[in-house]
Amino acid sequence: MEFHLNGQSIEVDPSGTLLDALRGLVPPEPSAQSVKDGCSPQGQCGCCTVWVDGSPRLACVTPVTRVHGRQVTTLEGLDSAERWAQCFVANGASQCGFCTPGIIMRLAAMDPAQLAEPVAVHRVLKSHLCRCTGWTPILDAVQDYVADTALDLDPLTSPRARERAVLEGRSPQMLGVEVALGGGGFAADTAPHDARYAQVPEDLDPENPTSFHPEQWSVFEDLGAWRAAVENAPGRRSSLGISWPIEPAGGSDQVARVLQTTWVEPAYLEPDCSWCAPGGAPASTHANGGAFGGKQLSQLPAAVAQLASEHRVAVRAQLTREQVVRWGPKRPPMAIAVVEHLEHHLGDESGVPSVRRWDISISVARTPGISDAIRSVDLPEGVHLEITEIDVAGPPTSAAIRAAGWAELAAVLSSLRTESGADSSEQISDLVISPEGARASARFDEAGELWLTVQCGADPHDPGEMTVLRSYCMGAVHMALGWVISEGIAVDAQGEPRDLTLRSLGIPGSTQMPVVHLTVLPPDLDSTPVNGSDAVFAAVAAALWRRSGWAPRWPIQA
Repeated sequence: MEFHLNGQSIEVDPSGTLLDALRGLVPPEPSAQSVKDGCSPQGQCGCCTVWVDGSPRLACVTPVTRVHGRQVTTLEGLDSAERWAQCFVANGASQCGFCTPGIIMRLAAMDPAQLAEPVAVHRVLKSHLCRCTGWTPILDAVQDYVADTALDLDPLTSPRARERAVLEGRSPQMLGVEVALGGGGFAADTAPHDARYAQVPEDLDPENPTSFHPEQWSVFEDLGAWRAAVENAPGRRSSLGISWPIEPAGGSDQVARVLQTTWVEPAYLEPDCSWCAPGGAPASTHANGGAFGGKQLSQLPAAVAQLASEHRVAVRAQLTREQVVRWGPKRPPMAIAVVEHLEHHLGDESGVPSVRRWDISISVARTPGISDAIRSVDLPEGVHLEITEIDVAGPPTSAAIRAAGWAELAAVLSSLRTESGADSSEQISDLVISPEGARASARFDEAGELWLTVQCGADPHDPGEMTVLRSYCMGAVHMALGWVISEGIAVDAQGEPRDLTLRSLGIPGSTQMPVVHLTVLPPDLDSTPVNGSDAVFAAVAAALWRRSGWAPRWPIQA
Protein backbone atom coordinates (compact mmCIF):
# COMPACT_ATOMS: atom_id res chain seq x y z
CA MET A 1 0.00 0.00 0.00
CA GLU A 2 1.03 3.61 -0.43
CA PHE A 3 0.98 6.80 1.59
CA HIS A 4 2.81 10.11 1.54
CA LEU A 5 5.55 10.58 4.12
CA ASN A 6 6.78 14.14 4.55
CA GLY A 7 5.69 14.92 0.99
CA GLN A 8 7.15 11.81 -0.66
CA SER A 9 5.12 8.84 -1.85
CA ILE A 10 6.25 5.51 -0.39
CA GLU A 11 5.07 1.90 -0.57
CA VAL A 12 4.98 -0.28 2.53
CA ASP A 13 3.74 -3.69 3.67
CA PRO A 14 0.02 -3.33 4.44
CA SER A 15 0.24 -5.46 7.59
CA GLY A 16 0.99 -4.10 11.04
CA THR A 17 0.80 -0.58 12.40
CA LEU A 18 1.93 2.75 11.11
CA LEU A 19 4.76 2.59 13.65
CA ASP A 20 5.90 -0.75 12.20
CA ALA A 21 5.92 0.79 8.73
CA LEU A 22 7.84 3.90 9.78
CA ARG A 23 10.44 2.05 11.88
CA GLY A 24 10.88 -0.56 9.15
CA LEU A 25 11.74 1.85 6.34
CA VAL A 26 14.99 1.07 4.57
CA PRO A 27 17.31 3.66 2.95
CA PRO A 28 17.29 5.24 0.44
CA GLU A 29 13.60 5.59 1.33
CA PRO A 30 12.79 8.51 3.65
CA SER A 31 13.53 7.54 7.22
CA ALA A 32 11.56 8.44 10.32
CA GLN A 33 13.83 7.66 13.25
CA SER A 34 12.37 10.49 15.30
CA VAL A 35 9.31 8.26 15.78
CA LYS A 36 10.10 6.19 18.89
CA ASP A 37 8.66 2.93 20.17
CA GLY A 38 8.23 3.42 23.90
CA CYS A 39 5.21 1.23 24.69
CA SER A 40 3.90 -0.35 21.47
CA PRO A 41 1.09 -1.23 21.21
CA GLN A 42 -0.22 0.28 24.45
CA GLY A 43 -0.63 3.81 23.04
CA GLN A 44 0.26 5.28 26.43
CA CYS A 45 3.59 7.13 26.17
CA GLY A 46 3.13 9.42 23.15
CA CYS A 47 6.66 8.80 21.84
CA CYS A 48 5.35 7.68 18.43
CA THR A 49 3.14 10.74 17.79
CA VAL A 50 2.96 11.79 14.12
CA TRP A 51 0.52 13.79 12.04
CA VAL A 52 -1.97 12.14 9.72
CA ASP A 53 -3.41 14.77 7.41
CA GLY A 54 -2.24 17.40 9.89
CA SER A 55 -3.75 15.88 13.06
CA PRO A 56 -1.73 14.17 15.82
CA ARG A 57 -2.00 10.39 15.85
CA LEU A 58 -0.32 7.63 17.86
CA ALA A 59 1.42 5.52 15.25
CA CYS A 60 1.62 2.39 17.43
CA VAL A 61 -2.17 1.96 17.59
CA THR A 62 -2.93 3.11 14.03
CA PRO A 63 -3.21 0.26 11.48
CA VAL A 64 -1.10 1.24 8.51
CA THR A 65 -4.05 0.49 6.21
CA ARG A 66 -5.82 3.54 7.68
CA VAL A 67 -3.28 5.92 6.17
CA HIS A 68 -3.52 4.58 2.62
CA GLY A 69 -3.24 7.55 0.27
CA ARG A 70 -2.97 10.02 3.16
CA GLN A 71 -0.33 12.51 4.28
CA VAL A 72 1.87 11.39 7.19
CA THR A 73 4.22 13.93 8.77
CA THR A 74 7.02 13.14 11.21
CA LEU A 75 9.40 15.50 12.95
CA GLU A 76 11.73 15.20 9.95
CA GLY A 77 9.05 16.89 7.83
CA LEU A 78 7.98 19.55 10.34
CA ASP A 79 8.95 23.05 9.20
CA SER A 80 9.15 24.39 12.76
CA ALA A 81 11.09 21.42 14.16
CA GLU A 82 14.42 23.24 14.48
CA ARG A 83 12.91 26.16 16.38
CA TRP A 84 10.99 23.84 18.71
CA ALA A 85 14.15 21.86 19.37
CA GLN A 86 16.10 25.02 20.16
CA CYS A 87 13.47 26.09 22.71
CA PHE A 88 13.55 22.66 24.32
CA VAL A 89 17.33 22.55 24.56
CA ALA A 90 17.62 26.12 25.87
CA ASN A 91 15.30 25.25 28.77
CA GLY A 92 16.67 21.81 29.57
CA ALA A 93 13.39 20.32 28.36
CA SER A 94 15.09 17.38 26.65
CA GLN A 95 17.49 15.11 28.54
CA CYS A 96 17.56 11.69 26.89
CA GLY A 97 15.38 13.04 24.06
CA PHE A 98 13.38 9.84 23.59
CA CYS A 99 9.98 11.38 24.32
CA THR A 100 10.74 14.83 22.91
CA PRO A 101 9.89 14.34 19.19
CA GLY A 102 6.41 13.08 20.01
CA ILE A 103 5.78 15.95 22.43
CA ILE A 104 6.95 18.50 19.86
CA MET A 105 4.65 16.99 17.22
CA ARG A 106 1.72 17.30 19.61
CA LEU A 107 2.53 20.90 20.57
CA ALA A 108 3.23 21.97 17.00
CA ALA A 109 -0.27 20.85 15.99
CA MET A 110 -1.85 23.31 18.40
CA ASP A 111 -3.27 26.64 17.38
CA PRO A 112 -0.91 29.50 18.42
CA ALA A 113 -3.62 30.96 20.63
CA GLN A 114 -3.97 27.61 22.43
CA LEU A 115 -0.22 27.38 22.95
CA ALA A 116 -0.42 30.59 24.95
CA GLU A 117 -2.96 29.01 27.32
CA PRO A 118 -1.36 26.83 30.04
CA VAL A 119 -4.60 24.90 30.55
CA ALA A 120 -4.67 23.91 26.88
CA VAL A 121 -1.00 22.88 26.96
CA HIS A 122 -1.53 20.72 30.05
CA ARG A 123 -4.51 19.12 28.34
CA VAL A 124 -2.54 17.94 25.31
CA LEU A 125 0.40 16.83 27.46
CA LYS A 126 -1.89 14.27 29.09
CA SER A 127 -1.25 12.12 26.02
CA HIS A 128 2.45 11.96 26.82
CA LEU A 129 4.89 10.76 29.45
CA CYS A 130 8.25 12.35 30.22
CA ARG A 131 10.33 10.70 32.90
CA CYS A 132 13.39 12.97 32.79
CA THR A 133 12.49 16.64 33.02
CA GLY A 134 9.58 16.97 35.43
CA TRP A 135 7.47 18.86 32.84
CA THR A 136 8.36 22.35 34.09
CA PRO A 137 11.20 22.87 31.56
CA ILE A 138 8.83 21.72 28.80
CA LEU A 139 6.28 24.33 29.80
CA ASP A 140 9.06 26.93 29.82
CA ALA A 141 10.06 25.86 26.31
CA VAL A 142 6.48 26.39 25.13
CA GLN A 143 6.52 29.92 26.56
CA ASP A 144 9.76 30.73 24.74
CA TYR A 145 8.35 29.38 21.49
CA VAL A 146 5.15 31.45 21.79
CA ALA A 147 7.09 34.59 22.72
CA ASP A 148 9.65 33.98 19.95
CA THR A 149 12.36 34.52 22.57
CA ALA A 150 15.91 35.05 21.38
CA LEU A 151 17.90 32.00 22.48
CA ASP A 152 21.58 31.47 23.22
CA LEU A 153 22.55 27.80 23.09
CA ASP A 154 26.28 28.41 23.38
CA PRO A 155 26.38 28.00 27.21
CA LEU A 156 25.30 24.38 26.78
CA THR A 157 28.54 23.67 24.93
CA SER A 158 30.62 24.64 27.98
CA PRO A 159 32.71 21.91 29.64
CA ARG A 160 30.86 22.44 32.93
CA ALA A 161 27.48 21.93 31.26
CA ARG A 162 28.61 18.67 29.67
CA GLU A 163 30.25 17.48 32.87
CA ARG A 164 27.09 18.26 34.83
CA ALA A 165 24.95 16.25 32.37
CA VAL A 166 27.15 13.19 32.88
CA LEU A 167 27.14 13.61 36.67
CA GLU A 168 23.37 13.90 36.86
CA GLY A 169 22.54 11.27 34.24
CA ARG A 170 25.25 8.89 35.53
CA SER A 171 26.06 7.89 31.95
CA PRO A 172 27.41 9.51 28.76
CA GLN A 173 25.02 12.31 27.83
CA MET A 174 24.64 14.37 24.67
CA LEU A 175 23.53 17.99 24.73
CA GLY A 176 22.26 19.84 21.69
CA VAL A 177 19.48 20.36 19.20
CA GLU A 178 19.97 16.90 17.70
CA VAL A 179 18.91 15.36 21.03
CA ALA A 180 15.55 17.14 20.99
CA LEU A 181 15.10 16.02 17.39
CA GLY A 182 15.42 12.38 18.47
CA GLY A 183 19.05 11.90 17.51
CA GLY A 184 20.35 10.74 20.89
CA GLY A 185 22.05 7.67 19.44
CA PHE A 186 19.61 5.06 20.75
CA ALA A 187 20.45 1.47 19.90
CA ALA A 188 17.16 0.97 18.05
CA ASP A 189 18.17 3.87 15.75
CA THR A 190 21.80 2.93 15.18
CA ALA A 191 21.28 -0.77 14.42
CA PRO A 192 22.06 -1.76 10.81
CA HIS A 193 18.94 -2.13 8.68
CA ASP A 194 19.93 -5.68 7.78
CA ALA A 195 20.36 -6.74 11.41
CA ARG A 196 18.37 -9.79 12.46
CA TYR A 197 15.84 -9.52 15.30
CA ALA A 198 16.25 -11.77 18.34
CA GLN A 199 13.22 -12.86 20.35
CA VAL A 200 13.91 -12.76 24.09
CA PRO A 201 12.88 -16.11 25.65
CA GLU A 202 10.03 -16.10 28.14
CA ASP A 203 12.09 -17.97 30.74
CA LEU A 204 14.86 -15.37 30.78
CA ASP A 205 16.39 -15.09 34.24
CA PRO A 206 17.02 -11.35 34.65
CA GLU A 207 18.93 -11.88 37.90
CA ASN A 208 21.39 -14.42 36.48
CA PRO A 209 23.38 -13.12 33.48
CA THR A 210 25.33 -16.39 33.30
CA SER A 211 22.16 -18.34 32.45
CA PHE A 212 22.29 -17.33 28.76
CA HIS A 213 21.57 -20.20 26.35
CA PRO A 214 21.71 -19.18 22.63
CA GLU A 215 19.50 -22.08 21.55
CA GLN A 216 16.60 -20.56 23.50
CA TRP A 217 16.68 -17.38 21.41
CA SER A 218 14.84 -17.27 18.06
CA VAL A 219 16.34 -14.97 15.43
CA PHE A 220 14.14 -13.45 12.70
CA GLU A 221 14.93 -11.86 9.35
CA ASP A 222 13.06 -8.59 9.83
CA LEU A 223 10.90 -6.44 12.08
CA GLY A 224 7.65 -7.83 10.69
CA ALA A 225 8.55 -11.45 11.47
CA TRP A 226 9.73 -10.48 14.94
CA ARG A 227 6.52 -8.54 15.64
CA ALA A 228 4.44 -11.54 14.55
CA ALA A 229 6.31 -13.86 16.92
CA VAL A 230 6.46 -11.61 19.97
CA GLU A 231 3.48 -11.43 22.29
CA ASN A 232 3.15 -7.65 22.28
CA ALA A 233 0.13 -6.98 24.45
CA PRO A 234 -1.97 -3.84 23.98
CA GLY A 235 -2.06 -3.33 27.72
CA ARG A 236 -2.94 -5.23 30.85
CA ARG A 237 -4.12 -3.63 34.04
CA SER A 238 -5.14 -5.87 36.89
CA SER A 239 -7.77 -5.46 39.56
CA LEU A 240 -5.15 -6.13 42.22
CA GLY A 241 -4.16 -3.33 44.53
CA ILE A 242 -0.66 -2.36 45.56
CA SER A 243 0.73 -4.42 48.43
CA TRP A 244 3.45 -3.79 50.98
CA PRO A 245 5.29 -7.10 51.28
CA ILE A 246 7.42 -6.41 54.36
CA GLU A 247 6.14 -5.73 57.85
CA PRO A 248 8.12 -3.39 60.11
CA ALA A 249 10.02 -4.90 63.00
CA GLY A 250 9.22 -4.03 66.57
CA GLY A 251 5.74 -3.31 67.80
CA SER A 252 6.90 -1.23 70.76
CA ASP A 253 4.76 1.56 72.11
CA GLN A 254 7.79 3.77 71.64
CA VAL A 255 7.77 3.51 67.82
CA ALA A 256 8.13 7.06 66.53
CA ARG A 257 8.08 6.40 62.78
CA VAL A 258 6.99 3.56 60.53
CA LEU A 259 7.52 3.49 56.78
CA GLN A 260 6.63 0.70 54.38
CA THR A 261 7.46 0.89 50.68
CA THR A 262 6.61 -1.33 47.74
CA TRP A 263 8.10 -2.26 44.40
CA VAL A 264 8.50 0.79 42.16
CA GLU A 265 9.22 0.63 38.43
CA PRO A 266 11.89 3.08 37.17
CA ALA A 267 9.67 3.55 34.08
CA TYR A 268 12.35 4.80 31.72
CA LEU A 269 10.73 5.37 28.32
CA GLU A 270 13.35 3.78 26.05
CA PRO A 271 12.90 -0.01 26.35
CA ASP A 272 16.11 -2.01 26.69
CA CYS A 273 17.69 -2.49 23.26
CA SER A 274 21.11 -3.52 22.02
CA TRP A 275 22.68 -4.79 18.81
CA CYS A 276 26.03 -6.20 17.81
CA ALA A 277 27.90 -7.10 14.64
CA PRO A 278 30.02 -10.28 14.60
CA GLY A 279 33.23 -9.62 16.50
CA GLY A 280 32.16 -6.10 17.46
CA ALA A 281 31.20 -4.43 20.71
CA PRO A 282 27.49 -4.46 21.60
CA ALA A 283 25.61 -1.17 21.60
CA SER A 284 24.88 0.25 25.04
CA THR A 285 21.34 -0.06 26.33
CA HIS A 286 21.84 3.33 28.01
CA ALA A 287 22.46 5.39 24.86
CA ASN A 288 21.65 8.98 25.89
CA GLY A 289 20.31 8.33 29.39
CA GLY A 290 21.16 6.36 32.49
CA ALA A 291 17.63 4.91 32.90
CA PHE A 292 17.79 5.83 36.61
CA GLY A 293 19.86 2.69 37.21
CA GLY A 294 17.19 0.43 35.74
CA LYS A 295 19.34 -1.03 32.93
CA GLN A 296 22.42 -1.90 34.96
CA LEU A 297 21.45 -5.61 34.96
CA SER A 298 20.36 -5.82 31.31
CA GLN A 299 21.41 -9.05 29.62
CA LEU A 300 20.82 -7.79 26.10
CA PRO A 301 24.36 -6.56 25.25
CA ALA A 302 25.93 -9.89 26.19
CA ALA A 303 23.15 -11.79 24.42
CA VAL A 304 23.41 -10.00 21.07
CA ALA A 305 27.22 -10.34 21.12
CA GLN A 306 26.93 -14.12 21.45
CA LEU A 307 24.10 -14.39 18.94
CA ALA A 308 25.95 -12.26 16.37
CA SER A 309 28.99 -14.50 16.70
CA GLU A 310 26.91 -17.65 16.33
CA HIS A 311 24.77 -16.46 13.40
CA ARG A 312 27.62 -14.49 11.75
CA VAL A 313 25.37 -11.52 11.15
CA ALA A 314 24.43 -8.39 13.06
CA VAL A 315 21.73 -9.16 15.65
CA ARG A 316 19.55 -6.82 17.68
CA ALA A 317 17.31 -7.52 20.66
CA GLN A 318 14.69 -5.28 22.21
CA LEU A 319 12.33 -5.71 25.12
CA THR A 320 8.68 -4.88 24.71
CA ARG A 321 7.15 -2.53 27.27
CA GLU A 322 5.46 -5.46 28.98
CA GLN A 323 8.79 -7.30 29.25
CA VAL A 324 10.43 -4.21 30.75
CA VAL A 325 7.78 -4.11 33.46
CA ARG A 326 7.89 -7.86 34.10
CA TRP A 327 11.65 -8.38 34.07
CA GLY A 328 13.23 -5.01 34.71
CA PRO A 329 14.66 -4.44 38.22
CA LYS A 330 12.55 -2.46 40.68
CA ARG A 331 13.26 -0.36 43.73
CA PRO A 332 13.60 -2.82 46.63
CA PRO A 333 10.61 -2.73 49.01
CA MET A 334 11.42 -2.22 52.67
CA ALA A 335 9.94 -1.54 56.07
CA ILE A 336 11.50 0.90 58.53
CA ALA A 337 10.66 1.21 62.22
CA VAL A 338 12.10 3.92 64.45
CA VAL A 339 12.01 3.51 68.22
CA GLU A 340 12.68 6.55 70.35
CA HIS A 341 14.38 6.27 73.74
CA LEU A 342 14.26 9.19 76.15
CA GLU A 343 16.97 9.30 78.78
CA HIS A 344 18.07 11.64 81.58
CA HIS A 345 21.48 13.07 82.26
CA LEU A 346 22.90 11.92 85.57
CA GLY A 347 22.04 14.40 88.27
CA ASP A 348 19.20 15.98 86.30
CA GLU A 349 16.27 16.34 88.72
CA SER A 350 13.98 18.33 86.42
CA GLY A 351 12.15 15.26 85.24
CA VAL A 352 12.48 16.40 81.64
CA PRO A 353 14.22 13.88 79.33
CA SER A 354 17.35 15.51 78.01
CA VAL A 355 18.76 12.86 75.65
CA ARG A 356 17.09 11.23 72.67
CA ARG A 357 18.35 7.97 71.25
CA TRP A 358 16.90 6.34 68.16
CA ASP A 359 16.97 2.68 67.14
CA ILE A 360 16.22 2.28 63.44
CA SER A 361 15.36 -1.21 62.14
CA ILE A 362 15.23 -1.72 58.39
CA SER A 363 13.91 -4.89 56.79
CA VAL A 364 14.53 -4.90 53.04
CA ALA A 365 14.07 -7.30 50.13
CA ARG A 366 17.30 -9.23 49.62
CA THR A 367 19.19 -7.29 46.96
CA PRO A 368 22.92 -7.33 46.15
CA GLY A 369 24.51 -4.15 47.50
CA ILE A 370 21.41 -2.74 49.19
CA SER A 371 22.76 -2.98 52.76
CA ASP A 372 25.93 -1.14 51.73
CA ALA A 373 23.82 1.53 50.05
CA ILE A 374 21.82 2.04 53.23
CA ARG A 375 24.94 2.18 55.39
CA SER A 376 26.46 4.83 53.11
CA VAL A 377 24.38 7.44 54.97
CA ASP A 378 26.23 9.19 57.79
CA LEU A 379 24.30 8.57 61.00
CA PRO A 380 23.97 11.39 63.52
CA GLU A 381 24.97 10.83 67.11
CA GLY A 382 22.45 8.79 69.07
CA VAL A 383 21.19 6.73 66.12
CA HIS A 384 21.66 2.98 65.99
CA LEU A 385 20.92 1.16 62.73
CA GLU A 386 20.05 -2.49 62.18
CA ILE A 387 19.49 -3.92 58.67
CA THR A 388 17.91 -7.27 57.86
CA GLU A 389 17.64 -8.57 54.29
CA ILE A 390 14.79 -11.00 53.72
CA ASP A 391 13.58 -13.09 50.81
CA VAL A 392 10.44 -11.68 49.19
CA ALA A 393 8.49 -13.19 46.31
CA GLY A 394 8.41 -10.48 43.68
CA PRO A 395 10.07 -8.97 40.60
CA PRO A 396 13.86 -8.51 40.52
CA THR A 397 15.25 -5.62 42.53
CA SER A 398 18.44 -3.59 42.22
CA ALA A 399 20.49 -1.33 44.46
CA ALA A 400 21.44 0.63 41.32
CA ILE A 401 17.98 2.22 41.10
CA ARG A 402 18.11 5.94 41.85
CA ALA A 403 19.28 6.47 45.47
CA ALA A 404 17.88 3.07 46.47
CA GLY A 405 18.20 2.40 50.18
CA TRP A 406 20.00 5.52 51.25
CA ALA A 407 17.18 7.87 50.19
CA GLU A 408 14.68 5.99 52.36
CA LEU A 409 16.96 6.20 55.39
CA ALA A 410 17.77 9.86 54.68
CA ALA A 411 14.06 10.70 54.61
CA VAL A 412 13.52 8.95 57.94
CA LEU A 413 16.48 10.72 59.54
CA SER A 414 15.23 14.07 58.28
CA SER A 415 11.82 13.36 59.76
CA LEU A 416 13.40 13.20 63.21
CA ARG A 417 14.79 16.72 62.93
CA THR A 418 13.29 19.67 64.76
CA GLU A 419 14.06 23.34 64.49
CA SER A 420 13.94 25.71 67.44
CA GLY A 421 11.23 28.28 66.92
CA ALA A 422 9.37 26.27 64.30
CA ASP A 423 5.68 26.22 65.15
CA SER A 424 4.55 23.99 62.25
CA SER A 425 6.01 21.32 59.99
CA GLU A 426 5.49 23.69 57.04
CA GLN A 427 8.38 25.79 58.34
CA ILE A 428 10.89 22.96 58.54
CA SER A 429 13.16 22.38 55.56
CA ASP A 430 14.07 18.73 55.20
CA LEU A 431 17.82 18.48 54.76
CA VAL A 432 19.53 15.57 53.04
CA ILE A 433 23.25 14.96 52.51
CA SER A 434 23.93 12.33 49.87
CA PRO A 435 26.72 9.75 50.26
CA GLU A 436 28.65 11.77 47.67
CA GLY A 437 28.38 14.94 49.74
CA ALA A 438 25.65 16.85 47.88
CA ARG A 439 23.31 18.83 50.15
CA ALA A 440 19.66 19.46 49.35
CA SER A 441 16.85 20.94 51.40
CA ALA A 442 13.16 20.99 50.54
CA ARG A 443 10.12 22.65 52.09
CA PHE A 444 6.50 23.05 51.01
CA ASP A 445 4.80 26.28 51.99
CA GLU A 446 1.13 26.71 52.85
CA ALA A 447 0.28 27.31 49.17
CA GLY A 448 1.84 23.98 48.21
CA GLU A 449 4.83 25.57 46.47
CA LEU A 450 8.17 23.87 46.88
CA TRP A 451 11.25 25.75 48.11
CA LEU A 452 14.35 23.87 47.15
CA THR A 453 18.08 24.44 47.61
CA VAL A 454 20.95 22.30 46.38
CA GLN A 455 24.72 22.47 46.80
CA CYS A 456 26.67 20.01 44.69
CA GLY A 457 29.79 21.80 43.48
CA ALA A 458 27.90 23.52 40.65
CA ASP A 459 28.74 27.08 39.66
CA PRO A 460 25.59 29.28 39.87
CA HIS A 461 27.23 31.74 37.50
CA ASP A 462 27.63 29.21 34.66
CA PRO A 463 24.33 29.43 32.69
CA GLY A 464 24.92 26.19 30.82
CA GLU A 465 25.54 24.19 33.96
CA MET A 466 22.55 25.81 35.65
CA THR A 467 20.25 24.85 32.75
CA VAL A 468 21.35 21.24 32.98
CA LEU A 469 21.21 21.06 36.77
CA ARG A 470 17.79 22.72 36.93
CA SER A 471 16.43 20.23 34.41
CA TYR A 472 17.65 17.24 36.40
CA CYS A 473 16.43 18.71 39.68
CA MET A 474 12.95 19.24 38.23
CA GLY A 475 12.98 15.63 37.06
CA ALA A 476 14.00 14.52 40.56
CA VAL A 477 11.10 16.48 42.07
CA HIS A 478 8.70 14.76 39.68
CA MET A 479 10.08 11.31 40.44
CA ALA A 480 9.98 11.89 44.22
CA LEU A 481 6.38 13.07 43.88
CA GLY A 482 5.39 9.82 42.19
CA TRP A 483 7.41 7.65 44.56
CA VAL A 484 5.80 9.03 47.72
CA ILE A 485 2.31 9.82 46.43
CA SER A 486 1.20 7.50 43.65
CA GLU A 487 3.65 5.06 42.05
CA GLY A 488 3.75 1.30 42.56
CA ILE A 489 3.14 -2.05 40.89
CA ALA A 490 0.48 -4.63 41.71
CA VAL A 491 2.22 -7.97 42.40
CA ASP A 492 0.37 -11.24 42.91
CA ALA A 493 0.98 -13.85 45.61
CA GLN A 494 3.50 -15.64 43.38
CA GLY A 495 5.51 -12.44 42.98
CA GLU A 496 4.49 -11.74 39.39
CA PRO A 497 3.79 -8.11 38.36
CA ARG A 498 0.21 -7.76 37.15
CA ASP A 499 0.03 -4.09 36.18
CA LEU A 500 1.92 -4.17 32.90
CA THR A 501 1.11 -0.84 31.28
CA LEU A 502 2.78 2.53 31.69
CA ARG A 503 -0.43 4.25 32.74
CA SER A 504 -1.04 1.72 35.52
CA LEU A 505 2.20 2.71 37.28
CA GLY A 506 0.84 5.94 38.77
CA ILE A 507 3.32 8.33 37.12
CA PRO A 508 2.26 11.95 37.81
CA GLY A 509 1.21 14.17 34.93
CA SER A 510 2.23 17.75 34.23
CA THR A 511 -0.65 19.24 36.25
CA GLN A 512 0.56 17.49 39.40
CA MET A 513 3.94 19.21 39.45
CA PRO A 514 4.19 21.90 42.14
CA VAL A 515 5.63 25.34 41.57
CA VAL A 516 9.32 24.97 42.40
CA HIS A 517 11.61 27.73 43.66
CA LEU A 518 15.13 26.42 43.13
CA THR A 519 18.26 27.98 44.61
CA VAL A 520 21.70 26.61 43.75
CA LEU A 521 24.20 27.42 46.48
CA PRO A 522 27.78 28.20 45.45
CA PRO A 523 30.29 25.42 46.04
CA ASP A 524 32.52 25.29 49.09
CA LEU A 525 36.20 25.95 48.56
CA ASP A 526 37.95 23.03 46.89
CA SER A 527 34.67 21.09 46.59
CA THR A 528 34.39 18.54 43.80
CA PRO A 529 31.32 18.59 41.54
CA VAL A 530 28.98 15.70 42.38
CA ASN A 531 25.51 14.54 41.45
CA GLY A 532 22.93 16.87 43.01
CA SER A 533 19.59 15.60 41.70
CA ASP A 534 19.65 12.40 43.74
CA ALA A 535 19.96 14.48 46.92
CA VAL A 536 17.04 16.59 45.67
CA PHE A 537 15.06 13.40 45.07
CA ALA A 538 15.60 12.28 48.68
CA ALA A 539 14.95 15.74 50.18
CA VAL A 540 11.69 16.21 48.28
CA ALA A 541 10.56 12.73 49.32
CA ALA A 542 11.25 13.70 52.96
CA ALA A 543 9.33 16.97 52.57
CA LEU A 544 6.36 15.20 50.97
CA TRP A 545 6.34 12.68 53.80
CA ARG A 546 6.40 15.47 56.39
CA ARG A 547 3.56 17.19 54.55
CA SER A 548 1.48 13.99 54.74
CA GLY A 549 1.86 13.79 58.51
CA TRP A 550 4.14 10.74 58.31
CA ALA A 551 1.83 8.43 56.38
CA PRO A 552 3.09 4.93 57.23
CA ARG A 553 3.02 3.64 53.65
CA TRP A 554 4.28 4.87 50.30
CA PRO A 555 2.65 5.46 47.91
CA ILE A 556 0.24 7.39 50.06
CA GLN A 557 -2.65 7.37 47.59
CA ALA A 558 -2.60 3.63 46.88
